[in-house]
Amino acid sequence: MELLLFGSPRVEGSLESIPLERPAWLCLYLVMRADWVSRDELACLFRPETDDVTALSALRLILHRAKKFLWAASLEIEGKRVRLLLPCDVQRFEILCANQSWLEALEIYQADFLAGFEAPTGTDLPAWLEFERLRLRHLWTEAVLQRVTILENSADYGVAIGWLERLLSLEPLTENAVQALLRCLLKRGQRPQAVLVFERFAALLKLKFNLLPEAATKAILEPSPEVPPVRTISLLPLLGRETELGQLRTWLLSTNRLVCIVGLGGSGKTRLGLEVARLLRPNFVHGTVFIDGTALTTSLQFPQALVSALGIPAGASLETALSTFLHDKAMLLLLDNFEHLTATRTIIHDLLEAAPNLRVLLTSRVRLGSSFETVLDLSGLAVPDSLLPEQIKLNAAVCLFIQTAQRLSKLVLDLGLVARIVQQLEGLPLAVELAARWTRILSLEQILIELEKSQTWLETDVEDIPERHRSLNAVLGSTWGQLSSRETKALESLSVFRGGATLEAIRAVGQTQLPTLLALVNQGLLRRDTNGRFSSHEMIREFAALQCSHQSQLEQHHANFYANQSQIWLQAKRQATTLTSMDSEQSNIHLAWAHWVIHDQAALEQTIELLADYWEVRGLYHQALNYLSAYTATRGTKLEARTNFWKGLFQRLTNDFTTALECLELAAIQLEVLKLPLETSRAYLNMAYIGFEQARYADTKQLLHRAKSGSDLGIEAESSNLLGAIARREQHYQQALEYYHQARELHQKTNNLPGLGAVLNNIANILELQNNNQAAYKNYAECLEIFIEIGHRRPIAVMHSNLGFLATKLGQFLEARNHLETSLTLRRKIGDQIGQITVLTNLAQLGLTSQDTDLVKQALSELFPLAIRLEATSKALEAYLILAEWCIWQGLPQAASILSTIIEDSKTPEQTRVLARQKLTMPNTEKALPLEQWQLVFLLNDNGIS
Repeated sequence: MELLLFGSPRVEGSLESIPLERPAWLCLYLVMRADWVSRDELACLFRPETDDVTALSALRLILHRAKKFLWAASLEIEGKRVRLLLPCDVQRFEILCANQSWLEALEIYQADFLAGFEAPTGTDLPAWLEFERLRLRHLWTEAVLQRVTILENSADYGVAIGWLERLLSLEPLTENAVQALLRCLLKRGQRPQAVLVFERFAALLKLKFNLLPEAATKAILEPSPEVPPVRTISLLPLLGRETELGQLRTWLLSTNRLVCIVGLGGSGKTRLGLEVARLLRPNFVHGTVFIDGTALTTSLQFPQALVSALGIPAGASLETALSTFLHDKAMLLLLDNFEHLTATRTIIHDLLEAAPNLRVLLTSRVRLGSSFETVLDLSGLAVPDSLLPEQIKLNAAVCLFIQTAQRLSKLVLDLGLVARIVQQLEGLPLAVELAARWTRILSLEQILIELEKSQTWLETDVEDIPERHRSLNAVLGSTWGQLSSRETKALESLSVFRGGATLEAIRAVGQTQLPTLLALVNQGLLRRDTNGRFSSHEMIREFAALQCSHQSQLEQHHANFYANQSQIWLQAKRQATTLTSMDSEQSNIHLAWAHWVIHDQAALEQTIELLADYWEVRGLYHQALNYLSAYTATRGTKLEARTNFWKGLFQRLTNDFTTALECLELAAIQLEVLKLPLETSRAYLNMAYIGFEQARYADTKQLLHRAKSGSDLGIEAESSNLLGAIARREQHYQQALEYYHQARELHQKTNNLPGLGAVLNNIANILELQNNNQAAYKNYAECLEIFIEIGHRRPIAVMHSNLGFLATKLGQFLEARNHLETSLTLRRKIGDQIGQITVLTNLAQLGLTSQDTDLVKQALSELFPLAIRLEATSKALEAYLILAEWCIWQGLPQAASILSTIIEDSKTPEQTRVLARQKLTMPNTEKALPLEQWQLVFLLNDNGIS
């Protein structure tokens, strides 16, 4: 399903408009934001003139009404924030524009955003609607101009003229479009029409704003004979940078006359500047001039270099000659590598003042320091955010690595390893190219191992690469030498952090002041993300650490800060803000943990409870075990007993029941000796859960009895919950419900939200078994809201999966897919691969039920390789049954072979085997395929199975 918002708002496939009442406006606002939006912001948006309490109350009513829209069924409400992720034509239009797919983008934009509709008065929506319309109209204008450039370059002037006339009918004062129209008309030999277009435009501009057309516009009809012969060409293609190219083009063709590309050495500033100059060549009728700053030692040499490049005859003073020559020129100056020439800003200002149609594009490792400059901070190329081959092979950083490597030798490269390498290098083009050159003597695995140790070893012996770019050490060394002592000291202090740091942490550990941070940001050596965290490229961090002579002292300050911070987090554990902060600080916590293990057992004891709780809530079970195994607690201490308990807990959660029992039994003995009855009860409770998983119900009940002996209400509630689970397994559903209701009441008394959520899930399970699907769905939804409120990611993923499965049974296919895809995304984030198999199976079943062939193919083609890798035979066999059903539906004879394989395999669950026998209605004329040939079976195509 896709929302169509250009013109009348409607759902794809429907001719009826969506009635735009306030709940619908709320949904459309959320769809356009495509991210979490706070309740406070929404309340202010809809009731800007009322007090907070009234506004929030009104918002609750609007949200309640909005949830009833079928097309908005995926509306998410999490604590104090709201989100609605739905595909819409506006998003598709923006993506196509970002990808420079101009024609496809223009086909989507058939009318303005929500054309003909007015936002409700008494809200801030009218201002938002006007802004969005103007923004999208501007983007459409940009798309038309880009499409026209392509048409003009391919001499398709007639089509280009059609687009330009349509644009100018809506935006008659768009001078860029007038210029393009004049060029196209002249190239078609239609000079009288071109003159008429110019005269009409000049008259309208005079009437509206009392202005004259730019000299560049007039010059198209009356070109100057003085066109410099300078050209800028790069022998290598530019990969990626579509967003940056679009931004630079927009700036340079508007009122931004001095634009600076600022970035690290090796970030691709020169290559980007050359590409911008090439693309904009038609817009500057007097040409482009390129000045290489590396050939200049001082700013005083700049005027002479520019005069020489322009071919101006010697005579008057250089500045006067330049101002006179450039006065009426529509020209672009590309000034490259000017980080040591910032004093040229005065000359550049004078030239821009003297020549109103002059534009300057400057590249540098530092900002020019002008109050007029518009700055593009250039970072590395985007790196893959997943390891799916179809996404990796389209990534620009990966393509750069592969192209560089394959120019040296014809290698077959593992895309997954290449993705990990470019991720390690953060997409920095020079680093990616240097790493790729090492494929002549190192395997990808060896390159990755070396990069994980350090990045500063990367270098090359290629002669035609400038000396400053032959190694990362050369790049960083030249930059380091230009820094002040305060700046180098700040970078040394920052090198102790991993994954960035907050301003508070930076100040506490290194005493770095704000002006110094600003200077580092201006030089591209430090970056600040949208969450206010500061970080630098890993190679800068490594280089700074090597220069630092007091690293051990910094590590001590770092560990002390996070020990103190942990105590603050402990006071508000499980709150959303605390969990989010800890998410961002995982690398720093790991570093501090390593320090505590060796130097500070007291700090370790103070923080371990918080971290164990965090790992459990976030579902980071394997990470928890890695941390807990990294040290040995002092014998006989509370820390040792608690560590054994937590090890047992996380081993149970990772299904390593044998090891878990050993740890929990030892922990129970130690905790009992230390006279910690509540913690002893928790150990027995976890042992009881293991007994339940192993179907040892008598042992489970005995362990629950021991757990209750020192229990509180929480332990009693957990015991009732587990007894209910046993009754459910034994199909005593009414008895199970009684136990669950007892557990729910106890959890409500103690306000134990995680426990309450688990019990509601179990009640929903029973209701589903009793075919009371509507009531089950309601319980699952309530359970989901609880887990969203506390941020417990694994149960959130499970609830979305349950809701998706149940929605499939209820015939709510769109809602089912939204829930299942959300669950799959969450399970990928937390590394729950078995859970991914379950969700993919449910997605395949949804595709089968809703007769969506593509969904069946997509889900099974991802499921089977994952199942083979994890040796999850029983779960794969269940999915194999869906494949057989799909073959029956498609009328394919392979169904018989697949069903026979399911029945004959010893690992097939009995319920799956029964269903397979029921479906085996056609003669088994083919030899059954062995399970290791799944990867052949699931290669589905339009004609069946290959």
